[in-house]
Amino acid sequence: SLTSANPSTSRTITVDATGSSDNVGIAKWALVKGTALPTLSSDWKNSAPTSFQLPLGNGSKTVTLFVKDAAGNVSAGDSISVNMQLPEPTVTLNVLPTHTTSLTVALDLNVTDPAGTGIVGYILKMSNATPDASDAGWKPQPTSYTMAAQADGLKTIYVWAKDKNGSVSSV
Repeated sequence: SLTSANPSTSRTITVDATGSSDNVGIAKWALVKGTALPTLSSDWKNSAPTSFQLPLGNGSKTVTLFVKDAAGNVSAGDSISVNMQLPEPTVTLNVLPTHTTSLTVALDLNVTDPAGTGIVGYILKMSNATPDASDAGWKPQPTSYTMAAQADGLKTIYVWAKDKNGSVSSV
């Protein structure tokens, strides 16, 4: 049988895998994403797994345990669903200087990646409409931003960061 904490706030989950033995005994263990029987010999291990790395993307993940005896007989899969909820990145923006006559301003971004997956892009704009993770406008970390020509006055620049998990920061 297979158990794990649920939900998970980490990609790496701890698992408790046990198998019942026939008269031949368990020789190999395989823990896989999804429910498909493992096809690669590298999927099979000599001992019970104790952890598993979930695929990227928050939401429900299915993990299945298979065991094989010395005669090559493979068990039916024992599956669990784990709801992965990695925290989103955070980003703060400092514009230097805060008063300027130029349309281009220097930026100082402070970003954190509590999920530890890595930051893959940033979007800056003068609208507070949150971008989707699949939007095409994600760019490497910017050091400046050029505002559209507008009348003098106070301007607000919004910034979002996206991590490899596909999570987008809040404003």
